[in-house]
Amino acid sequence: MERRSVVVTAPDVTESGYSGMGLRHVGLATTLAEHHDVTVLVGGDPGNLDRRVNVSFMNSEPGARALLAADVVISANAVRARYLPRLRGRLMLDLYDPSYFEWLTLDTTTAAGRRPWMARQIHAWRVALTTADAVFCANERQRDLYLGMLLGGSTTRRQLSFDEGSLRARILVVPNGMPAEPPPALEGARNRLGFSPDDVVFLWGGGVWDWLDWRTVVEAAIAAHAQNESVKLVFLGLSRGSVDDPHATRTRELVSFVESCDPTSQCVHYNEQWVSPAERADYLAAANAAVLGQYNTLETRFSFRTRFVDCAWASLPIVTMNNDALSEKAANEGWALLSAPGDVQGMTRNMLAVANDRDLQMRMASAVAAARGQYSWAHAAAPVSEAINALTLPTTRQRIDRMRQYAPSVMRTAVERYLPARPRSGQI
Repeated sequence: MERRSVVVTAPDVTESGYSGMGLRHVGLATTLAEHHDVTVLVGGDPGNLDRRVNVSFMNSEPGARALLAADVVISANAVRARYLPRLRGRLMLDLYDPSYFEWLTLDTTTAAGRRPWMARQIHAWRVALTTADAVFCANERQRDLYLGMLLGGSTTRRQLSFDEGSLRARILVVPNGMPAEPPPALEGARNRLGFSPDDVVFLWGGGVWDWLDWRTVVEAAIAAHAQNESVKLVFLGLSRGSVDDPHATRTRELVSFVESCDPTSQCVHYNEQWVSPAERADYLAAANAAVLGQYNTLETRFSFRTRFVDCAWASLPIVTMNNDALSEKAANEGWALLSAPGDVQGMTRNMLAVANDRDLQMRMASAVAAARGQYSWAHAAAPVSEAINALTLPTTRQRIDRMRQYAPSVMRTAVERYLPARPRSGQI
């Protein structure tokens, strides 16, 4: 196996912690570093990355040199246009988070306010599908989505050039993974929150976004607590720290709702800011089960819940809702209990089932442990490793073709973003 130089861009990896996307790219980079020379381009010094991984800063001269010299560039966002003509290596773009559908759920802004954000997502899709040598998705539903976009957006000439092998190599299913070792059971989080050994702690492991049904979960937890005082609900973190984030409205709503329904905080607890990666492991180890709610939306259908993988990492049973691929898979494997979106009684019943039956907890935890292998980073990153091992560097002609494919998407996006929308009939 030939060692390659690989650059992974991770701009949200900073000293203050990082999101699910950052965790994903750190996991990919660390796994690929076993066989390749990997550099991670970060937004700020994280200080705790694997020593096998080189670290450089985004928009720095060393970072630019690493980017342009790499055999492979892996990025969640399209590499800036000024770099594309000079890239000597293959370009792989990660579309595991189709956030266009997230913006469809946002009702705290007007349609005009959402339009620039949605245009950026459409632009990113077009750039990825037209310029990348391969794109990553997280599950088969996403692969179907991107396969349709690739074929629908290609010229007839390009469509005729595809075959089964080229399409398979162009869209890779790369789910999230987990570290090989389970999170350390430090119990610090339980002690800080004042929980007793008998308390049953349900952990909401992600943010509070418009597409997630946190209200049903809070109501169910309070109802379950009324029947069993050992039931506790903890939100790992609420805010990313930006007051300009339109999703921050949900954070304020949750705080107000909890204060009105659970004023003495006997049941519901939350961290205002996202916790660090080390604290995240501590909370996962301290929990008895995980909980998540989501609406029946397109976002849910095409999602890949990274926090589900966290649950598997910590061998946590999960109480959640149906309609997304991973929750239904977890239920079939025996480590999730499902209810319908908005069904407070169903969610309450499932939380009480886990809280009241330690044998059920153990059976579900055993089912998670049995499924952990399929969520390891070694398994998740295998398609990427195979693609890197098989690649050849692009020829000058292929690099020119990359730019030719990129130009039309830039023009289309510019027209859509900056020209006024066509008036409807009767508005002239």
